[in-house]
Amino acid sequence: MNDLGQTYWKLQRPQEAIELYLKARREGMPDAKPELIEWHYRLGWAYFDVRDYDKAVEHYREVALYGEKYAAASYYNIACALAQKLKAGGSSDLAEDAVRNLREAWRLTAEEE
Repeated sequence: MNDLGQTYWKLQRPQEAIELYLKARREGMPDAKPELIEWHYRLGWAYFDVRDYDKAVEHYREVALYGEKYAAASYYNIACALAQKLKAGGSSDLAEDAVRNLREAWRLTAEEE
């Protein structure tokens, strides 16, 4: 289901992708860390694409907390989602949080090099 969700996301059908990702988790997707990281990251992208920025941030934060694969990208994606919320009329606190997340993405990227 997780891979099928990815296929729908690549076909620019993020709502259907979300449904399949959630179904995969309900139906016994493995709890191993690599699978969970991938699942949260993919779900974050799909929620971002349907403009549910709160849910996108929630899933990107899970990935970032693992501190492994996609952590830097997740901090960057959190900043992008917060910027979208700010653009839609959110509070200035969102800008500060976005900058903090961008700095963390930058820090992690520098460590990787």
